Amino acid sequence: ESPNFDVSAILDEARRAMKTDELLAQGGAFTDMRREGDLPAAMAAIPDAFVEEVAAIGSIDHVQGRIEQLRSADVSEVVAMRGDLPPEREWPNLIRTLKSR
Repeated sequence: ESPNFDVSAILDEARRAMKTDELLAQGGAFTDMRREGDLPAAMAAIPDAFVEEVAAIGSIDHVQGRIEQLRSADVSEVVAMRGDLPPEREWPNLIRTLKSR
């Protein structure tokens, strides 16, 4: 949910671009969507400002601060994906740090 964006409309447009409903109805899977969908169009349907509002992307300090902001907004679940974040061996320290705050 977002007070600043029509999330349903954003997701509908991304799903249309990726042919999600059509492919799932045919028994397709994520790999079919990647092959037959229009990923650039789906990505274009999702405004950068929306991603910044709902995600924690950037340096480890930014991510930690952003997770704290999300926690204050009563977000109860965070999905973490590594990109330029610390190596896996450092994730337990990050998680412990966030839990202790």
